Amino acid sequence: MKHNIRKTYPLAAFALLIVLISGCTEDYDVDITTDAHVLVVDGALTNDPEATQIRLSYASVYGAATSSEQVTGAKVMVVGTNHDTLLFGESANGVFILPAGNPLPEPGINYQLCIKTSDDFEYRSDMQPMTTPVIVDSIHGKLEEIDFLRTRPNGSSYIETEMCVTSLADFKNTAGPDVQVRFKSTLLYGYTYPLDPNASPTTTIYEWKKLDPDRVINFTGSANEVSFTTLSDYAVCSFPLNNYLYSVTGNEYINIWLLKVRLFTISHAAFDYYKKVNAQLT
Repeated sequence: MKHNIRKTYPLAAFALLIVLISGCTEDYDVDITTDAHVLVVDGALTNDPEATQIRLSYASVYGAATSSEQVTGAKVMVVGTNHDTLLFGESANGVFILPAGNPLPEPGINYQLCIKTSDDFEYRSDMQPMTTPVIVDSIHGKLEEIDFLRTRPNGSSYIETEMCVTSLADFKNTAGPDVQVRFKSTLLYGYTYPLDPNASPTTTIYEWKKLDPDRVINFTGSANEVSFTTLSDYAVCSFPLNNYLYSVTGNEYINIWLLKVRLFTISHAAFDYYKKVNAQLT
């Protein structure tokens, strides 16, 4: 609702007001929706069972002091044009996963997400195609020095050079030049340490640690116009070889690194939606 309010200004103030607003040529009316019943769906439907999970929550009302509310007890399913129905189970509050035994989504099939909450609200997405995966032709690595920006305890910054292993990938041009691809990297490293450093002989313990660098990249589209016909030696992930960066103490020694990279091919509609959301957030 708008109201026209008339006020009387002194002449000097009115002249100043003209100067200040003379550059404005458009009225901007902010339309804020404060509906408390907005479902937020965060997830990915892939043919990788480990990565296929959906998180449900209700958005917080604008200006509210409370955080978002997890949605529990919902029925979540994905229906495909090949008549497959994928039923999700709730593994934790608001987290739904695809249990073992369900058929995995197939490339080339259109899928629709269907959600029914415990209070009988129903939500259905548009049909989205499962795109053809981009084929990795080869993977290799190289040693290189990379500069990292560090922060001292007093808050000041400095540059430190680390010796790193960079994983490089070559791709076959099978999915077209406009397909967007996303990476998710996980670093697994094995290390040893003596059970009692002062004992002779001592027992050596071998353990593993897992790191998620959260390396998420879109290398095609508006941000980086790279065609698959020329995509080679692409740096998927780099990680330093400095033991102390992985919380390894003086008695612990890293023996092996294993890098696992998941590669996701994103549909055009999903990437367009991502760009619109990202533009609003930035």
